[in-house]
Amino acid sequence: MRIYSILCCFILLFSNNTFGQKWDTIYGNPGISESFRDLKEFYDNGYLISGGHKNPQGNWLIKTSINKNILWEKIITWENTTVYSGYMDQDSNGNIYIASTINSEINGFWPMAIKLDSCGEKLWCRVFQDYDNYNYGWFNDVLALDNGDMLAVGELDSEEEIEKIFLWYIDSDGDLKWRQGYASQNNYPHIRETNCDGIRKYGSNYIIHGHCYYPYPSDTTHFYQRPLFIMLDSLFNEQWIIPFGVSDSLIGAALESFQLNDSVYMGVGMLRLEGTTEHSLIMYFNEDGQELGYKEIPNDSIGLNISQNYMNDIERINDSLFITSTTFALNNEIAFWGELIIDTGAIIYKQEFRPIQTHGWTSMVKTFDNKYIIGCNWDEGNGNDDIYLYKINENLEQDTIYPGTYTYDSLCPYQIQSGEIDISDCLIVTDVGEIPTPKEYYASIQTIPIKAYPNPVDGNKVTFEFENTEYLSPPLIPSRWSGTSSVGGTQPHLCIYNVYGKLVHEEMIYPYQGESVVDVGLWKKGMYFGVVYSGGKVAGRCKFVVQ
Repeated sequence: MRIYSILCCFILLFSNNTFGQKWDTIYGNPGISESFRDLKEFYDNGYLISGGHKNPQGNWLIKTSINKNILWEKIITWENTTVYSGYMDQDSNGNIYIASTINSEINGFWPMAIKLDSCGEKLWCRVFQDYDNYNYGWFNDVLALDNGDMLAVGELDSEEEIEKIFLWYIDSDGDLKWRQGYASQNNYPHIRETNCDGIRKYGSNYIIHGHCYYPYPSDTTHFYQRPLFIMLDSLFNEQWIIPFGVSDSLIGAALESFQLNDSVYMGVGMLRLEGTTEHSLIMYFNEDGQELGYKEIPNDSIGLNISQNYMNDIERINDSLFITSTTFALNNEIAFWGELIIDTGAIIYKQEFRPIQTHGWTSMVKTFDNKYIIGCNWDEGNGNDDIYLYKINENLEQDTIYPGTYTYDSLCPYQIQSGEIDISDCLIVTDVGEIPTPKEYYASIQTIPIKAYPNPVDGNKVTFEFENTEYLSPPLIPSRWSGTSSVGGTQPHLCIYNVYGKLVHEEMIYPYQGESVVDVGLWKKGMYFGVVYSGGKVAGRCKFVVQ
């Protein structure tokens, strides 16, 4: 890693006063184009920004304080390979998960996953390429799961495009456990060109939002862009899809989803009308995949000269009001950012326009103190962009600097240094086409393969070797086979029976346990059976002989 004291970046402050200073900030190099991609509030109430960097080229990670000052920077680079800006998430241990994309003459254009530790150091990097089945692919979003694993959503391109939206499940060590495609033409013959914009977790379910092309029921030969929602259960089985607004002749896209209550969801996005006219679209559906209606926000309800408005992100203010990060355009000129405060009926309570220089990709985060921080691109005016961050309250007013001192990066045992993260040694996974589906994978881990050795046992000890014990779960009912034993109870355990079915040994098995050694020196000669119970069922068995 090459260490930088400062990576040639500047911060433009909009006031020189410490108290009452506005929070908005620009990060970038004058005359060089950088770009914004994603934003997260970090565990220490600072912020982590992901963007594109030009010199050196790579994925630019900026860690800031609660008051926008840069604490450290990392630029993820790969020689002779383009590393695009990625999407981020974090876990409770401060690890950072990045879903990005690379492009090189050697490896092509493929999705890439990276895990950094709490100090911003690389733990592993994986590129997933599948030349046998697809032309290229990329990641569009990432979720860090409670168990330390990573879920990435993206797209794969092929000539047939039977299915284009995919999920990749990557464990905490970087191993790809399964891959699954959704909204397949095999199940929905009329669907075409599916695209995903993100994935959200609501309780035990997941919703993928994006768009697809889908015909009217009366004419299946012409396809139109529709908002798309896909519901998955806790094991990532597809429950339903909604090409939204087919019967209402809606043309548009879903750019975000939001759970209103236990059974009703709201999607926001764009309704495309004639020419370049676009309205904000609010869509309602329930957990059973039924459309409940929609609302649109016409341009003239915002202002006479507004020619475009559509919502990209949404956060809840209270039980009845929401704040949206929204694209606006005046008189069909260049689009810029702003916000709306709306209710579920699409009534506008307040609106605000940001400077005309704001544009490009955006992300909005509701902070720990119920403020809203938004990131996007900032036009330098010379064809180059920088990264713009601003923080507002629920009245859409610019927030101000916080007084006091704060502790940052407490999960890292040392002071983090800025620098490059070289990923040229990134492991390229080429056998992705052989990876199981979620159904196949979760069926396989319900078993606990068990092996006894030496077999036959010619001494006093036999060793039992286990697999998949990280997935052990308590039985659903009390043990019937453990009798009055104090070991079995409701815990996963190993039982050994003689050839007559009599229990001769029982012991508890713990998650991640790899083996157990049993003393058989006083056992009678003959055949024995080892059985592992998990979740109230037999999960694995073996037989062995004591000589």
